[in-house]
Amino acid sequence: GTVTPDGSGPASGNVVLCNSTAGTVTVNLPAANTQKNRRFTIIKTVTANTVDIDPNGSENLDGSSTTLTIATGGSLPIFRVLLSDGTAWYTVASSGASTR
Repeated sequence: GTVTPDGSGPASGNVVLCNSTAGTVTVNLPAANTQKNRRFTIIKTVTANTVDIDPNGSENLDGSSTTLTIATGGSLPIFRVLLSDGTAWYTVASSGASTR
């Protein structure tokens, strides 16, 4: 499935819960320039399958990646906290394995 948060929540509290039991979940982030200083917490609620985090258009995640995959397995909770600087997204906290 696909999740597209609109970024209208509070700057410190946009939470996206991803249940990937049925297959990969893709989280499409809003444009970083509309979310400056806003945090998104993406939580993978089950160990099965993956969660793909996809920045808007050609925006970067952590300075170079255009996507981030939260891997299968591991101990719950598995999460990424992302912050927009107005141009790109950066991981400011995380747990669990991921690939770029």
